[in-house]
Amino acid sequence: MAYSHAKTVTKKALEHSLIKLLVDKPLDAISVNEITTGARLTRSSFYRYFDDKYDLVESIEKDLLQEMVEAHIERNPFALNGGAMATGLKFYRKRADRFASLLGPNGDRSFEYKIKKQLSKDFDQQYAWEDLTLKERYLEDAMLDLGMNMVKFWVTNPAMSEADMVEVIYGIMESGPTATMKKLLNES
Repeated sequence: MAYSHAKTVTKKALEHSLIKLLVDKPLDAISVNEITTGARLTRSSFYRYFDDKYDLVESIEKDLLQEMVEAHIERNPFALNGGAMATGLKFYRKRADRFASLLGPNGDRSFEYKIKKQLSKDFDQQYAWEDLTLKERYLEDAMLDLGMNMVKFWVTNPAMSEADMVEVIYGIMESGPTATMKKLLNES
């Protein structure tokens, strides 16, 4: 039991250190030494759990994707259920440091694709979308792109509340982005 706890604490310290470093530096420019220094651990501690920094990134991403699956977030882009949408947004906000670092300019470019792939799989299962036509797949991909861009912007701009984000999403779903922008500009 004590070893398991120490392992978890060590891995979390290394993950936290990398996430902090990604704010200012691209992954390729970060060394294992910088990660371990930030975590106040030795290089041997790092290599006990990870093969290299890319293995650490993969571990963080895998954990986030697993948390998404376990959270059972309602990902229905057509649902006009503010409570479910706010709950989903809180999921991302609670993990904003990890999402912002990994999806940001210094993070892993493939992570966005991994999230979209998971969301697409969820849509396929939840709505029996396995047999979509090419046009329908294109629309699904466009919706996922829009959603990903909104999440990326939102987790890096913490001043915007869940309620404000839900309002923007509803506006886009109900009226489209152009009409929503006009409405928001007229309100300010």
